[in-house]
Amino acid sequence: MNTWKKNLNSYDHNTGLRYYENKDVIVITALKVASRFCDNYFYDDQLDKVKNISFKDGKFYSNDYTSGHNTYTEDGLLNNILKGKEKRKIIFLYRDPIERFISTLNYFYTNFLCNIILDYERYPLSDSVFAEGSAYADDEQLTKDRNDIPQKVKDCITDKFFQELHTSNIHWQSIRHETRGKDGKIIQVIGTDDTIRLNQMADIFLNYESEKVFDVENQSNSKDPHYSSYIKSYNEIINDKNCKNITIFNIDNNNLGELFRVESQETHINDTSIHAGSNGNPKWGRTNPHTKDILRNALQKSYRFKTQVEEKFNQEMRELTQLKLWKI
Repeated sequence: MNTWKKNLNSYDHNTGLRYYENKDVIVITALKVASRFCDNYFYDDQLDKVKNISFKDGKFYSNDYTSGHNTYTEDGLLNNILKGKEKRKIIFLYRDPIERFISTLNYFYTNFLCNIILDYERYPLSDSVFAEGSAYADDEQLTKDRNDIPQKVKDCITDKFFQELHTSNIHWQSIRHETRGKDGKIIQVIGTDDTIRLNQMADIFLNYESEKVFDVENQSNSKDPHYSSYIKSYNEIINDKNCKNITIFNIDNNNLGELFRVESQETHINDTSIHAGSNGNPKWGRTNPHTKDILRNALQKSYRFKTQVEEKFNQEMRELTQLKLWKI
């Protein structure tokens, strides 16, 4: 094995892809494309076993999930797939690029909201609704998350607006995920009166988050692999030598649990996998559908890099059309 070493600033050469394997099958997917389901199904959430994929000079390289982004090793399995030498069944998972984009935005948006409301510079952490029994009780992590928000974004939150957010009826502790009652129905954690504030926050969030969709210096890459054009990489892997051994699976319209014959309460994948634990209860929940709708509406407005982002996703839709041709 050769080793390629490079300082990968802004995730240079990172395709956003990852793969999972067992004795019967290899699954290739990307972040926010049922990756959490695969983490659990294949490796019981042992993330150090997950392989992240990079591509350079016609060859594929990988590193494990926990080793950082500096050293990549030429991946024999992926390069065997390219040559048509892999005998196991190979499954490529995909979803509509815009739906993946909105799902990713929704994941980061709810974190952004919590970081804004936890502005300890204006409001003592000891008085926060998160002060106890929460990961945000970790002052060091809170400081890191707060520092990651650009000052120009913080400046958009006036004292008056901050107080309105902090005194609202929004259930900040449960805003990240949908919450269901004993009857199985979704509990509304965001009141109608708060939607206007969250729309304002969505505009602020989207104006800075949109720049992560691509690398300004190299627009073929993304600053964050959650926004990678992974379908383009699929089309670089699939060829006439291996296509007969490949299945292409749309997670938007199909039940992933049935594909892997998993018995769980709910395995239809949309925003986030829901997989039954040993006690029959889901191990995690979907992201909040109400904030997802707010972001969907925000995307229709003007925001930074709107034209470039739309062109990127138009290109991804063209790549998806090409990918589907392999099923013929």
